[in-house]
Formats: sequence, C-alpha cells, structure tokens
Amino acid sequence: MDGTRMPRVTWSDLAAYGVAVPDEPLAAAFTACVRPLLDSIDANNKQTQTLAEVRDTLLPKLLSGEIRVKDAEREMGTRL
Repeated sequence: MDGTRMPRVTWSDLAAYGVAVPDEPLAAAFTACVRPLLDSIDANNKQTQTLAEVRDTLLPKLLSGEIRVKDAEREMGTRL
C-alpha cells in the first residue's frame, strides 16, 4: 500500500491475489440457501420505508393536535 493518510492498493498488487470461484453446483446450493435471506432483507427494507413514510405523515399531525390517535387508527385501518 502507498500513502499514510489514505492508503491505497495498486491494481497490480490486487491482481496478484487469487479468487476462489465455486463450481456451478456449489454456487447453486449457496444461492438456494442465501436467496430467501436476501428476499427477506428486501421485504424488510420496503416495510421500513413504508413505516417511515407513515410516521412522517402522521407524527406532525398528532403532535399538532390536527388528528387524534383514534383518527389515525381509523385512517391507517389498524390499532396504533
């Protein structure tokens, strides 16, 4: 590596390292194990975004007294 404040690796040094590449059956088995986890992460990220949008919409209205919790529950179709 070169540099003391922001060390960097040169391409030639990086190219000297070997990379393990699995055969197709092993890669397929890994994908079969990991895909459900990645799908779950994606679904959780989407739910987090939706919840953040609901929070950002309702919280100012609740704090200002524009709506009450019962009104928000009715608007969301769920119990808060």
